Amino acid sequence: MIDKLRRDIYVYQGTNCDFTFDINVLGERYSLEQEDKLTLTVLDYRDNNSVVITKEVTGSNSIAFAPSDYEDLDVGYYTYNVKLTQNATGFIYEIVSPSTFWIKAGE
Repeated sequence: MIDKLRRDIYVYQGTNCDFTFDINVLGERYSLEQEDKLTLTVLDYRDNNSVVITKEVTGSNSIAFAPSDYEDLDVGYYTYNVKLTQNATGFIYEIVSPSTFWIKAGE
């Protein structure tokens, strides 16, 4: 069983940022296999939960954002989640339950 967590993310317009997600299975840290995938999906609750950002990495628990990822989005909050797809089993686990993704005005 994957231990789910909630984690709010804050990004500032015009900035780069990286986020690392710890994955725990039954209280033990899980190390991603080379072909395991993490998918972060940001949804706009104001527009029928339409997907506004999707980021996917393979074999890593860090996801990087560039200013271009959210430059066309309004300042405010969105929702997001993160899912792990295990390559060996094909199982998909939600490792971050729906949480808040804040876009703040940059300087």
